[in-house]
Amino acid sequence: MKRQYISAITNTEQTILFDIKTYVSFSRTPVILPIQDVFNDVLTGAPLFSQTTIKCMSLEEAMAEKMRATLTRNIPAIRDFYDIRYAQKK
Repeated sequence: MKRQYISAITNTEQTILFDIKTYVSFSRTPVILPIQDVFNDVLTGAPLFSQTTIKCMSLEEAMAEKMRATLTRNIPAIRDFYDIRYAQKK
């Protein structure tokens, strides 16, 4: 799902893509993690939004899915390789 918004920083129209799947069956037990955002109060550094959690795949399962995607796509998606490398560095 794509959504348009006006950037608070550049005041230009931007697009964000939400990839939310509700039909995924987990191989491993899902984990409940806090949603991390980058929106902080400029003066205090405190988060602007209240903390909330979301049910998601474990890191191991998410990486296994990324590896599966890289091996099964007809046209390779660079984002899969980027995501794997990013997670590896973190």
